[in-house]
Amino acid sequence: MPKYYVRDCYEGHVVDAENPTEAVLKAVLHFFQGFVVNGTFIVSEQGFEPHPDDIILESNYILDYLAKKIQEKKKKDQDDT
Repeated sequence: MPKYYVRDCYEGHVVDAENPTEAVLKAVLHFFQGFVVNGTFIVSEQGFEPHPDDIILESNYILDYLAKKIQEKKKKDQDDT
């Protein structure tokens, strides 16, 4: 799994994840002290310094992604019962 450097305007953490979106989700849920509403997350495979190919993800996108994952899990759990 690739290693991603995830940061917002307050903190940054290094996480292993399948893709940049999963990296942000993992950082927010397990390491960050809070969640920036209407903010952005910057994701890089090279380090915390700015790079031309850094990926910027909006916090609203991450919230929508998390909500979708929760709904998919609920549906799967219902289908398994």
